[in-house]
Amino acid sequence: MRKVYYLFILMCYSVLLVSCSNEKEEVGSPREVENPFVFKHNEQEFKINNYFQEFEVFLEKAEKQPDKLEKLYKESVIEVLRENGIGYNELSEWMFITPIDVEALEKSVVALIDKQDLINTSIKEALSTSSEQLPGGNKTIHVMPAIPEFSATMKEMKYVTGEVRYKNSMLILIDPAFSEEDLKHTIVHEYHHLIVKENGYDSTLLDRSVTEGKADLFAKMQYPDTDVPWIEPLTGYSKEQGWKLFMENLDSTDTGLWYEFTNGNHYKGLDKWSNYKIGYQIMESFLKENPNVTIEEWTKMPAEDILLNSEYKVK
Repeated sequence: MRKVYYLFILMCYSVLLVSCSNEKEEVGSPREVENPFVFKHNEQEFKINNYFQEFEVFLEKAEKQPDKLEKLYKESVIEVLRENGIGYNELSEWMFITPIDVEALEKSVVALIDKQDLINTSIKEALSTSSEQLPGGNKTIHVMPAIPEFSATMKEMKYVTGEVRYKNSMLILIDPAFSEEDLKHTIVHEYHHLIVKENGYDSTLLDRSVTEGKADLFAKMQYPDTDVPWIEPLTGYSKEQGWKLFMENLDSTDTGLWYEFTNGNHYKGLDKWSNYKIGYQIMESFLKENPNVTIEEWTKMPAEDILLNSEYKVK
């Protein structure tokens, strides 16, 4: 009888273990998310490529071969980016450096995978809204986890940032701490850059600053409550010196000068994001004095004409 009792207890315990095991597997099992996520809005097709799974592959390999991170990152991530149309010039930029803090990166990637649906739906909403206001050609959005080495920059950029090099694709870096509104604002901003690229693009300080001002104004129109620190007006000495240097260098194509306006230069009296802030103020002034100009019209309008029709025109 005692043996039968123990056998009964053992069987019940085994059933309980199987039940718990099945329950754990069901709760923790990953749900398939469409990637790339493709959708159409009116006549435009949008493709969202995210690279969370490629980062997972890299992390799995890195755990076994921690001394070969650069090689593994190139094989698992960079090569896939290249195959998806990102050029060698882009891949040589700062945002594609090999991550070192793989433990922190793993936590970030897991969190982003959990939010993949939210990311896709937020991007879809922002692109649909944008294309209603400003239609264009088909676009691809590449979404990458921001690596831990960029944590300070990402916090400053509200955990999501983007870049456009060509007229048909944008790159988005995202941290799990992002908010939906900041993600949408960034997508709208970068989408405007894509439309500008469709109509040609010049690289003077004036052109680039007004282009950023246009993109921020377009995004602010769609999401007016979003806090955007890089469009706050310059004040004090930074305002006086920033505008002085800007007006003296309107036609400059010096990349170094552009980065000084972007990152700030204490010795020259330049505040961080001076080019963005000045470009936004020019656009605000232009629209105030020309309220009947449509979004499509001012998007295509040369920066020189924007400036001449604002309160900041060269006298």
